[in-house]
Amino acid sequence: MQFTVTINQTKAQELGWNSRQALLSAFVFECPSWKGMQTIDFRVFAGGAV
Repeated sequence: MQFTVTINQTKAQELGWNSRQALLSAFVFECPSWKGMQTIDFRVFAGGAV
């Protein structure tokens, strides 16, 4: 569960986004941080990307 969402207010205003659009983009942008680093075949992947 995510407890902190950071919204770039300046960028959201530049793009003309409403609060709901800004919140959704901030939420999606943080998705990769939910999963930690993973090592597969001696290569490191961030955000669970395989």
